[in-house]
Amino acid sequence: MSTLPPPELRDEPAERRDVASEYESHAPPSFAHRIVRASLDQPLLVLMLAVALIGVGIWSFFRLPVDAYPDISPPMVEVVTQWPGHAAEEVERLITVPVENAMNGLPKL
Repeated sequence: MSTLPPPELRDEPAERRDVASEYESHAPPSFAHRIVRASLDQPLLVLMLAVALIGVGIWSFFRLPVDAYPDISPPMVEVVTQWPGHAAEEVERLITVPVENAMNGLPKL
């Protein structure tokens, strides 16, 4: 027993149109279109290229030099200047400021 309605009551068109052929252009396919078409035609090749690319990326990551991971902590030096018997302003003006100026030009500091 069939549960389909009789052919005259169905909502199917009498003939089917080929919608894809209506959108075809007569221009030659672009480079991107050719790459996509080749990729769809050769999925195994695309998979092998993807695995190779991942492998080269992992290999390159392990070959990175140690300098690729720099120490991001800021260099700091703490210098305590004291001059017993003198005011704090004098110590700052006569000792601390000249020491800071001299240390400003030191490399990696």
